[in-house]
Amino acid sequence: MNCFENFLNKEYDTLIRYSVLLVGEYWSNDLVHDMAMTLMKKGERLDSLCQRNEMLPYMKRAMRIASYHKDGKFYKKYLEYDSRKTNHNIEQLMLDDHEIIYLEKKQLGTAYKMLEELKWFDRELFKAYYLHSHTLNTLSDATGINRQTIYRSIRKAQAHLQAKSEEIKRVRG
Repeated sequence: MNCFENFLNKEYDTLIRYSVLLVGEYWSNDLVHDMAMTLMKKGERLDSLCQRNEMLPYMKRAMRIASYHKDGKFYKKYLEYDSRKTNHNIEQLMLDDHEIIYLEKKQLGTAYKMLEELKWFDRELFKAYYLHSHTLNTLSDATGINRQTIYRSIRKAQAHLQAKSEEIKRVRG
């Protein structure tokens, strides 16, 4: 066995625990496996890192980059498909207004009632952002609304929800 294989045998559990923090339990083994396969191809270039016992921070950094980088191989291979599939399934469920309202109430729970107190614009932007897992950029692209305006509306809704939840906690005390 070479140094990198010894490192993987020794630190495998540590790498799995770290990957669970990054991508969740479902994808953690795939992330570690993909990173190990990618790094094994580098061969002798990693030997110096391995000899100096600097492989663990290097591997953690590589896993963090792979898990967050939307143009990376890991994201495109696993996470992008999963997020598209989930969004597609949610959109298929939404056939008419009654089903949309039911789904929103189910996913947002008590927050749905609190959101009814907000202006229509802020409420709808918050629901679109939260229920459909948009980023500010994707929501801005989809709606044509300025990114900063969306951000302010979402923050206003979050502040409203937080104030209401603190009020409920005080009352229940």
